Amino acid sequence: MPAVAYSSNPDAKSDLQRNLADYHPTVWGEYFLQYASESM
Repeated sequence: MPAVAYSSNPDAKSDLQRNLADYHPTVWGEYFLQYASESM
């Protein structure tokens, strides 16, 4: 897991890219919103 190696190195924080996955925001966002609203 290279992300763990990068996060444990304080000098690499400026080079770390958080958005590694190119999922469209609605792929998971709306699913979880719908699931949360159904469970209430």
